[in-house]
This record gives sequence, C-alpha cells and structure tokens, in this order.
Amino acid sequence: MNEIKPEIKQEPEIERVDDLPLLGAMLDTTGVADILDEVLPRHGNWKGPSYGKLAVGWLMYILSKSDHRMNQVEGWAEHHQQTLSKVLGEKVRTKDFTDDHLGA
Repeated sequence: MNEIKPEIKQEPEIERVDDLPLLGAMLDTTGVADILDEVLPRHGNWKGPSYGKLAVGWLMYILSKSDHRMNQVEGWAEHHQQTLSKVLGEKVRTKDFTDDHLGA
C-alpha cells in the first residue's frame, strides 16, 4: 500500500549580503589569510576556520560595521553565516566568531 506523503514546503533563508563579498575579495587579494596561516599554524585541537580566515572574517566585520569590538562579532556572524561561509570558502559556525575564539 502506497502512502501519500504531504509535500513539505521549505521556507527560503534570506540573508543580507551587504558589502561582505566585496570586502572578502579585497582582503583575498592582499593574501593576509595565507600570511597569517603560514606564521600561525593550526593547533592540533583547533576546529573551524584557520587563524587567517578568522582574521579575514573579523576584518570584514570591522570594515563593514566600523566597530572593532570582539564581543559583537558573534551576533553579526550569526546573521551572515551563509555569506561568510561562501566568502571564506568553508563552513562557518557562529561559535567560530566568539570573542574567546578571536582572542586566541
């Protein structure tokens, strides 16, 4: 007997992109992420984006919001999670941008 399953409609996720792709591209041309990754290799227990990619994400926040406070980045990253993942080239979690993580 075949059961008819109701069609589940998935709501599209909408996220403001703002100036992040432009800032990410500009920072990518500087090679700052690669330089930081070369100087600061990942710790064995480190999870998530490299130090260089975290720095680029934080610089994107600073340049986009004109605010350098680390404790504000986590909430901002939560609202831009998909965009950050695309720009940085790997999946980004909100917890990757906590002030504890950025200050490491």
